[in-house]
Amino acid sequence: FKEEISLKVKEGFDPAKLQADVQKIISLYGEKGYPDCNVEPFTTFDDVNHFVSITFVIKEGNRVLIESIEFEGNLAFKTKKLRRVMTDTKRKKVYNSEKLKGDKEKIEFFYKNNGYAKAELGEVRIDYNPERTRMTLTLPVKEGQRYVVGTFEFLGQTIYETKDLSKAVEMKTGKLYNQEKLDASL
Repeated sequence: FKEEISLKVKEGFDPAKLQADVQKIISLYGEKGYPDCNVEPFTTFDDVNHFVSITFVIKEGNRVLIESIEFEGNLAFKTKKLRRVMTDTKRKKVYNSEKLKGDKEKIEFFYKNNGYAKAELGEVRIDYNPERTRMTLTLPVKEGQRYVVGTFEFLGQTIYETKDLSKAVEMKTGKLYNQEKLDASL
């Protein structure tokens, strides 16, 4: 951990850095599958030599693996399909909140590329088994309605004609709304 924490030997003591280091250690343990990790720093002041000794007491807790990933409210796509969209959060792997956040964005993007312009995922619910060694992730989905591209209108253009601008737009009238194509057209 020495290279990960910001407090260094023979540097001035900073309580704010100490708290940041505690959070960093908790985060590192969380990435390894220990979401219940607890870190308690103890400081000892040596007034004669003007040093501070810091001891981090770490209670790791249980290593927790993902037992299953479920979705609520998904009607357009099967749970199995949505699980395949998730590239970093998988069954029998350790839970990592940052990776899950990225996978949630991938699912929202997947919906938005398939006509669901207002799709969003709610807050993840985490349920543990009694021993707190396995967890079930439940992701609520609000699909909204599926949109088809209507008409395009360009206002204020003076250099290009409407027909030339229409050719530059990747989305086509009558096709499903696609966020990726909209972004590429802007």
